[in-house]
Amino acid sequence: MPDQIPPRIWHFRYGEAYDDLRTAFYVDPRTYPNPDAATVAVEAARNAFSKLRIISDMELIDTKDLPESLARPSWEEFKQRHFVNGEPLPVRGRPDRVTLPPSWTAMHEEIRSAHPRFRAELVRLAETAFPGSPVMVRYDRGPLRRSAGSIDPSEERFGFEIEVTARPADMSVEQIRERLERVLVDDGWTLADPGESTLRAIRDHHEIGVAAEPGDAFIVGKSPLYSAPSAPATNWITEPR
Repeated sequence: MPDQIPPRIWHFRYGEAYDDLRTAFYVDPRTYPNPDAATVAVEAARNAFSKLRIISDMELIDTKDLPESLARPSWEEFKQRHFVNGEPLPVRGRPDRVTLPPSWTAMHEEIRSAHPRFRAELVRLAETAFPGSPVMVRYDRGPLRRSAGSIDPSEERFGFEIEVTARPADMSVEQIRERLERVLVDDGWTLADPGESTLRAIRDHHEIGVAAEPGDAFIVGKSPLYSAPSAPATNWITEPR
């Protein structure tokens, strides 16, 4: 016999930004008396979100690798909880018009400028600590939103993370840490929480974390979190992670 096609269910997600959606509920046609009843449930769910201007999407997924416990809550459970019992939804609907904070543009210009500067600084720190050793940027994440998506732009936080690796092949863990300590202090960084093979440094809400292995140094730099308050004439602000 040919393999049976796994049954498929509707997966609904919602949130306050299209790139930050999470599971809301499932519509499982197997729980309805016939396909038409399941279609009515899907349309009712779509209309409920549309009426409230909730950002959402939906897709058909098969149940082959989906444990039964994950297919919860069902639309009927969700509807009872929020539309009958009145428990508030954890996401808000989109306003008619989104007003950007006064410093929104300036904040993003600063992040775009600060990002390559910090990347260059991390590379320079590694090259200064380990002259002649291979240095490379292992990953560079950002600038991106680093908070939950929100219908209110002033609630969102942005930042970036960069990892630089160096390979001082002939150095011990202790030598690597000592080299980086000297370079960081000379550049105005404050050392915090030093360990035998780790190191943390902070400056102006930026943070550098170091993990050392024999012949390898892993240097992770994190930006502050940037945000743009909604108050008139207020500049963008930074805060530590």
